[in-house]
Amino acid sequence: MLEIKFDAPVCIYFGKPGRSRMVSSVFEASYCLKSEKWPARNAPLSLMAADALDGAQIGQITAAEAREAFIDAALEANILVEGEPHDAHAPAAFVPDGG
Repeated sequence: MLEIKFDAPVCIYFGKPGRSRMVSSVFEASYCLKSEKWPARNAPLSLMAADALDGAQIGQITAAEAREAFIDAALEANILVEGEPHDAHAPAAFVPDGG
């Protein structure tokens, strides 16, 4: 599968207290959104983001559009880390297996 990168990572608070995760691609966002740790998997914006990420993987929409949908879902779930950590200075914390 081709990795579709975001122009800028999205930082979310995901999992244990004090731990954030940098999400840098459509695949990573889709993985996080479908994880059992996502606090609002069946919420409207989360469902829309899942569709958007699937659409980006098959070329129906851009990675930027999918990223915006993912940000909206993270806001809805109250896990978006806003501000400075969204840039490249924050450490990567994506751990696909159990993190």
